[in-house]
Amino acid sequence: MDIAEKSASNFLYLTSNYIMVSFFSFMFWTIIVGKFLLPIEYGKSTTLFQMAILISSITNIGLYIALSKKIPELISKKEEDKIPVLLRFSIKASFLSTTIFVIFLITMFILNFFARILSSLDLLLIIIFVFSLQLSSLFQAYWYGYQNMRRLFFISFCSQAVKIIIVTILLFLGSGYLGVFTALLFQSLVTLLLSFTGVIFKKGTYFDTGSFFKNVSIPAYISSIFQLLISYTPFIFLSFIKGTEETGYFSIAYMITAQISIFPSILATSLFPIISGLQKKDSQEKIINLSLKYSLFFSLFLFVFLNLYSEAIINVFMSEKYIPSAKIISILLISFLIGGVTNIFLTNIYGIGLYKIFRGVSMVQLITYLLSIISLTYFFGYLGTCLSFLITNTTGLIILLFLSRNFIKIDLKVKDIFKLLFASSVIYIVWYLFKVIEISLYFKAILLILTSPLYLLSLKFLKFFTSGDKKIILIVLRKLRVNELLVRKIMLFV
Repeated sequence: MDIAEKSASNFLYLTSNYIMVSFFSFMFWTIIVGKFLLPIEYGKSTTLFQMAILISSITNIGLYIALSKKIPELISKKEEDKIPVLLRFSIKASFLSTTIFVIFLITMFILNFFARILSSLDLLLIIIFVFSLQLSSLFQAYWYGYQNMRRLFFISFCSQAVKIIIVTILLFLGSGYLGVFTALLFQSLVTLLLSFTGVIFKKGTYFDTGSFFKNVSIPAYISSIFQLLISYTPFIFLSFIKGTEETGYFSIAYMITAQISIFPSILATSLFPIISGLQKKDSQEKIINLSLKYSLFFSLFLFVFLNLYSEAIINVFMSEKYIPSAKIISILLISFLIGGVTNIFLTNIYGIGLYKIFRGVSMVQLITYLLSIISLTYFFGYLGTCLSFLITNTTGLIILLFLSRNFIKIDLKVKDIFKLLFASSVIYIVWYLFKVIEISLYFKAILLILTSPLYLLSLKFLKFFTSGDKKIILIVLRKLRVNELLVRKIMLFV
């Protein structure tokens, strides 16, 4: 399977996995748990779940990302006999870091620090859950490194299905929040069982685990800490400094605009094991430029839609009480657009082994965020929180481009960017007219769907798609088993 076909296959499976997980999560938390539990028990179950995820993220010490990088590299160098040693070391290191944190957690519990939110049974379930999450993530990294996305999709589907079945039965029997957390625990145990590999029992050959931990795992850990902080702390800082009302406005805007980073994230995840296994510099540069090009392709289209119709989304799916959220949508969209490009570039930089640059940029982003978030939030409220996001992501991208200029050639042509901006402008003008015309929202939705191909037609007119792009699109359509007649019609747009 060549690079184009493998890229398309990875992207297709990971996109399908994202859609499937989103559907099951919505069913789990909204339709099932939301129907059975009172708000106080719902809050307790989400608190336990978030605590477990947070602890797991802290104690992972970057090993999931490091394994995902190193395994494809060893495969490409025909050094697969080192993988058992690498995997065993990762499991031991993860187990040790988790054990240390669990001892700290138990100590805090004995001192009654968590007495108001945790019972001894809650703590026991969290500990089992964290160990299960850690082990399953490392085994999943093994299959991800081998680019066995089909197996990962199967594992994800089975574990999600088990979670839905168990929570339905337990809540029907009146188990309350413990039923929810038990279902989540079983999900992680099923994931562990299905992702387990016997390769850890193989002897293997010598591998420098110390160098791996220092040069590969630690930079990934620094980056993961930054991602952890930027995902959780804005809401905490905003609540403490300005109150929960402004946090509510920010949360709605954040939830809407974060969708713009979905495709860049999936794209980066799809290409990461491929670029990690490539040894030729020109092939690596080709992958990076391809990922940047299509990151902008997907993001700009969604940017236009969300920028124009965020108020309508708030009115339809939330409440008009949250309309003040709309005034920060544009800033957050720009921030997530830049952040998506930075993330996909940074992921590829890590994939080709430029660990010092990766670590340096992650540190700069972390420091910039911590220096800006509190002061800007204090003076400007939730607008300041958005500005902190924007400054952090922009600074990260500038530093990244500056530090990597001597190591890798960015060949994203200016004319391609202008073509994307032109196509975005065309669709923006058309959709803006629909926005100001007094017609029903239902009819507007139909018009938006019918005119969406204008984006592709504009790019086709400007000859944006190369023969390589068309090949990838054709591979994706055929893997989806789209009817050949429909395939030919779709290809007319590119």
